[in-house]
Order: sequence, then structure tokens, then C-alpha cells
Amino acid sequence: MSVVAAAPFNSGLLSDPDPSDGACFDYRSAPPDLPARARALAQVCRRHATVLPHAAIRFPLRHPAVASVVAGFRTPQEVRSAVRWAERDLPSRVWEDLEAVATDPPEPGTVYTGEGTSRQGRRHGA
Repeated sequence: MSVVAAAPFNSGLLSDPDPSDGACFDYRSAPPDLPARARALAQVCRRHATVLPHAAIRFPLRHPAVASVVAGFRTPQEVRSAVRWAERDLPSRVWEDLEAVATDPPEPGTVYTGEGTSRQGRRHGA
């Protein structure tokens, strides 16, 4: 049996390469801790020369039962980007680093260093 995964961006939180505090999650404003967690994941992606939406599209495809991913887009450019991301998997090291950050959510103001640890810091523009 195969399944189709839908809404990999979760109403917008994972659709932005640098999620903002005003991001949506489950069709409403995201709880205060979620944008910070998404930004930590985005930092991992940037360190590996990709973007958070790429990981969001690819994540459900890692499960063998997932045959396809359905997502909503607003522009032709968003569709083209999503097709590129869906066709190009991420190296295992990216997934390892993302999992390390996802299972150990950051404190507010934490910056991911890419060495499996984090340090306190200020976001640019904060």
C-alpha cells in the first residue's frame, strides 16, 4: 500500500527559507516557539547549501510508503522550485544534522553551529 503525504509546509511555517515570527502553522499563527525551531532547521539547511522548503518537500518521501507529496503553490516559480526539490534528495548528513536539531529544540536566541552543538547568540537583524 502507498500513501500520499499532503501539506509538507504545514500552512507556511516550512515554506520560507528563513521562517518569520509571524509564520502560520496549522492554518493559524504559529505558537511562539515554533518559528525559532524552524529557523534552527533552516540554519542546518543553509550550512548544507540548501533551503528549508527543500527538506520539507523531501522529508515525507523518505518513508517507503509515501508515493507522492501534495503541496499548494501560489506562483509558477514556486512550482518549479518544488519540482527540483522533489527530484533531488538530500545527503544523509543533512538528515542527521536536521534530526539532531529537531530532537533537541533550541532555546530562543540559539544559533546552530553545525557541529552538533549550539551557542547563544542574536539573530541578524534582531
